[in-house]
Amino acid sequence: MNQSVSQGVANFEFKLPLYYVVGLTLICSFASGLTYIFVLWLLPDNVPQHTGVAAGLAMQLTFLAGMLRSYQKYYRRQMFTAMALTRPRHFLPLMALALFCFGVELLLFQFIEPSEQDFQWMADTIGSLPLWLSLLTVVLLAPLVEELFFRQMFWAGLREQFHSPLIATLISSALWALIHTQYSFQGVSTLFLYGILLGYLRHKSSSVIPCILLHSAINALALAELHLG
Repeated sequence: MNQSVSQGVANFEFKLPLYYVVGLTLICSFASGLTYIFVLWLLPDNVPQHTGVAAGLAMQLTFLAGMLRSYQKYYRRQMFTAMALTRPRHFLPLMALALFCFGVELLLFQFIEPSEQDFQWMADTIGSLPLWLSLLTVVLLAPLVEELFFRQMFWAGLREQFHSPLIATLISSALWALIHTQYSFQGVSTLFLYGILLGYLRHKSSSVIPCILLHSAINALALAELHLG
């Protein structure tokens, strides 16, 4: 495995075997789950929304720490390259395309009634938080953690396994959508479509930065709509 990792660094591509990615995911998920339970136990439950968000924040940080430790162990001084935090190719045209697709989606939602379940969950969980905490968790940390995993570590492992960016995009998008169990079928389906767009950006730009920026923009708009009514 070390030889494979070294070769990946030399070629400026992330080629960590898929079985290692899956194993790391299980370990990080287990550690994150323990962190979540511990925070829930530690904090008072008189404000359940805040307690749940704090536990989720701790879980995200735990998962991020596990990924960073793996990158540091196998890539050392080339961590940012391995994490695809590099200068994107075709940045402006790709972001223009992404924003166009995003605008089309917003236009469609003028004719499609949003799910009451999705809006109510956001209002109950995020709407009651201080704005700074919402920005930290929803706009900054969540896009960073999710994109580094779903559009880089997991996506790259799938691409190497199946030799297909398309398969990597479809599988990673489906899993990313399915972990959002708090949303309705409409919300999960929308996330799947967003995931395909993000996977396309990752493939064409050879960088995860456009994915993080677009993900943050989507979450920021949802947060603004929630706070502004």
